Amino acid sequence: MRYSSGPYAQANIIAPFGYWQLFGSVFIGYLISGYLPDAFTWIGAGIIVCAGVYIAWCEARERPALRPQRA
Repeated sequence: MRYSSGPYAQANIIAPFGYWQLFGSVFIGYLISGYLPDAFTWIGAGIIVCAGVYIAWCEARERPALRPQRA
């Protein structure tokens, strides 16, 4: 999904959807092997997700809101 949508949207809009891969990998890993990541992995994943959300939030504030054009 992320790679095929490149021509249609900006990278900062598409990137947060990639964070679901972190949670999906943990879920599948738990189902297959019963393994859960340690605390340092969870902290690192939280930092990555928070940094991405912060960047998207800052860029959304800088860009003026799109308003529909009147005909």
